[in-house]
Amino acid sequence: MSLNIDQIEKTILNTKKLKNKCTMFGINLGLELNQRLTNYAKNNKVSKASVVKSLLVAYLNEKERT
Repeated sequence: MSLNIDQIEKTILNTKKLKNKCTMFGINLGLELNQRLTNYAKNNKVSKASVVKSLLVAYLNEKERT
């Protein structure tokens, strides 16, 4: 797998808010991972959901190519 984290971050930082939302169940990240995600989102002024969504899209795109 060759996920490009710089490209993923660019996507995260350029995420627009969507009007049509489909929500998913809660994910238990544990204290440390949740804090890291919270810090990243706060420092970059993005939502935690946009970070997770961008990572999931990049992962699935990569997996579907193989």
